[in-house]
Amino acid sequence: MLANINLQSILLSVLAIASETKQEQELANWIEDKWKNHACFTMYREGNSLVYCTKVDDTKPTIALYGHIDTVPSQQDKEPHITNEGKIFGCGASDMKAGIAIMLALMEATPFLTWQYNLQFIFYDKEEGPYIENGLGPVLEKFSFLKQANIAFVLEPTQNEIQTGCVGAINLLLTWHGKRAHAARPWEGHNAIHCSGALLEYLLKEPAKQVVCDSLSFFETKQITQAKTDNSRNVVPNSFTVNLNYRFTPDKTQEQAQNDIITFLAKHMLPETIEATQLSQTQYTLGSKASIEIIDLAPAAPVVTQEPSLQKFIAQHQLTIAPKQAWTDIARLALFNIKAVNFGPGLPSQAHQKNEYVYIQDIEQNYHYFLSFLQ
Repeated sequence: MLANINLQSILLSVLAIASETKQEQELANWIEDKWKNHACFTMYREGNSLVYCTKVDDTKPTIALYGHIDTVPSQQDKEPHITNEGKIFGCGASDMKAGIAIMLALMEATPFLTWQYNLQFIFYDKEEGPYIENGLGPVLEKFSFLKQANIAFVLEPTQNEIQTGCVGAINLLLTWHGKRAHAARPWEGHNAIHCSGALLEYLLKEPAKQVVCDSLSFFETKQITQAKTDNSRNVVPNSFTVNLNYRFTPDKTQEQAQNDIITFLAKHMLPETIEATQLSQTQYTLGSKASIEIIDLAPAAPVVTQEPSLQKFIAQHQLTIAPKQAWTDIARLALFNIKAVNFGPGLPSQAHQKNEYVYIQDIEQNYHYFLSFLQ
């Protein structure tokens, strides 16, 4: 099959170029240099993000493929390689350089094929870092023509399953205030860690809340993911801070989710309910006993299944549809009124793993799905 010949070599080349978040310039330059004279595409660059577009035919729908070129820090024991078990190993193999390789292979095949869609290929940086620093935001703000896409596919690892909708996320720093004392005489102080007991006990018993959106089940969760004090081991701490990771379902806006979590914390962060006083857009206090700071907020994405081009894609390949119980950039695309789903060859279970790999058969299958659909 056309371009399957080059698919594995393209992926190995992409894997060979390290591109940890905020260090993507070498890979972005490599992509630009290799495809800069492509007669079928107009190229745009914003920082280390690249946009390629075919000439627009107003009689055709527009399909967009999105992929982030950055990875988390490498945990590989060996250089990128292929095994006899049909796996390709390398940092980002599943998340999501296999998807990048498919996008590049489709671009390479373009001169030899006739597409029934206008095509947009968007390679962007800094996805693995904080939401506010993600390179896709400036790209969407600068290139308004990207909103013309009828449907966008984000090639995050889904092992060739359509994943639609995604949960939003809020990270909050919760701090309890106590009084410092010698650990041998704790009655002279007030242990800030012990002050957190009411919330921790409640979270220990609280189940994940299931919410059905367009027949798909998502789960709202609240998890403590980090904790710290500034005291030595023989001192009762006067402050205790934890990070609360709150995942909210697609039926909530960012504003609703923020209001809900602050109301929840006012009720459960201390043994008694204390009304939260807002100091700024991101900071609150619960009297003198505790404080809350929102440090990161990412929106949820709506479930997308009714767009005609997507329905055709799903029907043509009899694909499974599932909810995305995590956050991806389909939520950011939704803010720009771009309907999007996750669909990539990587294994979700391999994302960010030591000695990350992807199955060759999954890469070739994903490529075949796109190739046969776009022609």
